[in-house]
Amino acid sequence: MEKEKAIKIWKELGIERAVMNFNCGGDSMGDTDFEFFDKDGENFKPTKEQKEDFKYLHDYLDNEVYNAVEFYVNSDGHYQGEFGTVDISLENEYGDDEEDFVYRKNSQSEWSEQENFNVEIELDEEEIEFVKNNVAEINGTYDSGADIFYKRDLILSDRDLELKGSIEQKVHEFCEQFSPDEVEGELEEWFTFTTNFDNHTEEVGINGNSVLVRLSLSVTVIKDEE
Repeated sequence: MEKEKAIKIWKELGIERAVMNFNCGGDSMGDTDFEFFDKDGENFKPTKEQKEDFKYLHDYLDNEVYNAVEFYVNSDGHYQGEFGTVDISLENEYGDDEEDFVYRKNSQSEWSEQENFNVEIELDEEEIEFVKNNVAEINGTYDSGADIFYKRDLILSDRDLELKGSIEQKVHEFCEQFSPDEVEGELEEWFTFTTNFDNHTEEVGINGNSVLVRLSLSVTVIKDEE
């Protein structure tokens, strides 16, 4: 049988343990590789005469590991994937005479979390008056810039268009350059922002000469898996 042959080769080559390194996510297994170690903890390199047997052992473990270990490859926008190692050893796990390969996964998972911040973005007096009189909402994303939505139908003068462009630029640049004092994980480039906090307000929140904005940042968080 394949397993018995693999065990025989493992012993003949003097291998103590093997380690599979893996990185999966995005609905695919991603990159994997194997390392083999002898009883002194040294990296095992087969001789020319051992290569055929070594390849058999490698291919057997590379196939069997997927029957013994569950890998979580399917990403959903929140869960991104996992990476780590599978330690493989030959053990008499149940105290009888039968030896078998034992696979132990050690991994960390990667998550894309959302962190929300309520910020105030300062405008000049003319821009604030334009917002008070005309604007129902300002929102946008990392790559789309800022968009202004109006309370009513109106015809914009050349000056209104200048104010609109200035407001959109200031809001987007503030959000793009915002750096929180403390955040768990590593900031990603992606973010979204809106002045509409509860999906019902048709007025932009204003404090003095500042508009109130809810800024949502994407953060990559690494978690140890049990």
